[in-house]
This record gives sequence, C-alpha cells and structure tokens, in this order.
Amino acid sequence: MPFAKNPSLRCLSTLATTISFAALTTAQIDIGTTDASDGNLSGNNIILDLSLATTGTWNGVSPIPGRGIYDPQKWAVIYKFDSVSVSSLSFLPHPSGCPVVILVQNNCTLAGWTIPPTVGGFPGGLNSFAGPGSAGLGLGGGQASILNDTGSGPGSYATPGVGGSPTMPAGDPYGNPAIIPLVGGSGGGSASLVGWRLGAAGGGAILIACRNSVAVSGAVVANGNSNQYPASPGSGGAIRIVANSIAGNGSGELYAQGGANVGVGGLGRIRLEANTFGTWGIGQPAPSLATVGATAKIWPASSDPSVKVLTVNNIAAPADPGAPMQSPDVQLNAAGSFAVALECRNVPLDGSWEVSVRGVPRSGLATVYPCTLSGGNQALSTWVVSIPFTEGLQVIQGRAKKVSGSRPGR
Repeated sequence: MPFAKNPSLRCLSTLATTISFAALTTAQIDIGTTDASDGNLSGNNIILDLSLATTGTWNGVSPIPGRGIYDPQKWAVIYKFDSVSVSSLSFLPHPSGCPVVILVQNNCTLAGWTIPPTVGGFPGGLNSFAGPGSAGLGLGGGQASILNDTGSGPGSYATPGVGGSPTMPAGDPYGNPAIIPLVGGSGGGSASLVGWRLGAAGGGAILIACRNSVAVSGAVVANGNSNQYPASPGSGGAIRIVANSIAGNGSGELYAQGGANVGVGGLGRIRLEANTFGTWGIGQPAPSLATVGATAKIWPASSDPSVKVLTVNNIAAPADPGAPMQSPDVQLNAAGSFAVALECRNVPLDGSWEVSVRGVPRSGLATVYPCTLSGGNQALSTWVVSIPFTEGLQVIQGRAKKVSGSRPGR
C-alpha cells in the first residue's frame, strides 16, 4: 500500500513590525492598484463565491467582473471594486482555503459581514473510529486527545486557547499585530466520546483596503467555531481594514473571538490602519491601531522573513500545496523517517530566530520538530529536519519565529 504524505500547509513566518504615527492630510491612499475591474458591489444578502475566481496575478484585470482573481503566490482571492455598500455579506470558500482581500477605489460601507472559517482559517482535528483522531491544523492548532472521554486542546492565535490539559494542550500563539501575512485562526483538536468528535475550525481572514473611507455600520465577524463535547474550539480569525479614514459611528462592531465548549479558543487579531479614525461600538478583541500614511502595505515585502517547504525525501513540494488531509501533495511509498527541507528568506542566523516544522498526522498527536541550518545566509538559507512518517496522511507546516527575549545580534 502506498504511503501518502502531505508535506505542507501554507507556510508562514512571524514578522516584526515597527509602527510610526504621524499627522497626515492625505485625501486618498495608495493601495497598490487603481483597477476596479470587478465593478461596484452593492445590495443586501450577497454571497461572494471565491471558487469562481480566475487564477492569475492579483493586480491583473478580472476576466469576469465580480468574480475576482485567485493569486496562488499571495494565497488569496482578490476583488477590485470601484465602491462597496453591502449589508449582510457572506463568502463561500476557494478550494485552496485561502483568505479574501477586497480592494476598493472609492468608499466602502459594510455591516453584517461574516467571514467563515473556510475562508482563510484552518480546520479542526479530524475524527477516526479506528484509532486516535488528529490535532487541529494551523500553527496554533490544539492537541488531539488520544484518551476516551477526555477533552482535547483548543486552537490559539493572538492568545493561547484556554482549557487544554498538560497532555492535550492548546496550540502556540503566532502572527503579528499588523496581520502581515494575512492568515486566519487555528483549529481545535479532536476528542473521543463514544466515537471521535471533530475539532472546531479557526476563524477566517479578510483584508479590506480602501483609497478613501470605510464606514462600519454594523458587525463584521471572523469568529472561530465551537463543536460537540468533548472536542475543542477553534481560535478567532483575522480582520484587517486599511483606508484613509475609518469610522464606526459608535456602532461598528468587529469580532474575532474563539469558539467555546471544552475550553475557549484563543482570540484572533483585528487591525485598523487609517489617517483618521471615528468612534467604535463594542467588539472583541480590541483592535491594533496604526497610521497608514500615504501608501498602504497590502502584501509582505520582499525583505520580510518567509519560510516554505522545499522537499520531503528529496521530492519537491508543489508551489501551491493543498494540505487537505484527504489526498497527498507528496507521496511516499514506505514508512520511515525522511528529511524535510525548508527555504527561509530574511531569517537571521545569529540564534535570535528559530525554525521548526509542525507535523500533524491523520491519527495521533501533533509534534513540533526543531530544524537545523543546512547552509546559506540571512538572505536565503536552507534548514532541514528528519520527521517520522507512518501509514496515512500527515500535514506539515514550516515556521520561522523570533526567539522570546532575544536581541538583535544575539
């Protein structure tokens, strides 16, 4: 029987971001494009189906107005609208599970927007009636429970999930306040109670960037899911809004909360970047605020740290891995320990950063494997680690992060 292994979820890096505040009078901001080939978006009870997007480059003209473009390199479906005024908007996922980016040339009014976990969030652990289930996916995925009638670990994102045990803990926090790169929440682990229960998914992720003003007149929600006892909830997702001005008019509500059942999923992230801000209503968590200036940073810069899986047992990983826990991106034909190679860019080699791989088998506990530097320099380096593979699928995800308490040059 062939041994199918999935080598890579979307690989992410933890970025250090410096924010400066300044008094600006910019009438419009630069969002990287003046294209509005998706037309206007207006009305009530609208559903955007990300699976209808054409694959291409994000700044290309949308071949079919209103359907957007899926850019595998950016891992996002991008819509480029002239204006947006929508109450009650929801989304259907792209097959890649990527986040959604909405770029607006004029003004944007939103209320009642729901970003489901399938749009940029990571799934919860899967069940298995023949043995243990799996841990939650994503860098903050909660640990699976391998004991009958025992709770598993909740998903984490900006904060750790609460309620995991020492043997089935919550996942590790990850990401940065700027939400660059754009990524959603992590899933909770699966657990058993007369048959395994699915872990709940982490919240989805959205970026809204507008040259003029964004008015939030109601709720925008990117919460993590809950699930049946004793499985664990997912963490909250991510909401990032960038504009010359952002107003809540006292009623704007932004939510990126974790789900709740056995414990509570960690909080997600909310980021608001503008030159002027209005008042806000309730929401959770409190947003991170920054002055946007004249030019918005929509995507990670080429100088930002990044990491991706290169090979598994010398077999190249695909450029756009799916990691669906259903079919392999890389297939191995025997069990054993095999080398996984990661490519890192702009990751310091002085010990102030660490590189690792999180392995999530289809059945059993998740494990974090520290990597060893194989060669290269800070601009471009290769890291390797040997990981055990048993029969069945395994998702692996690379991570580069700054070591807690480290200083430049250490």
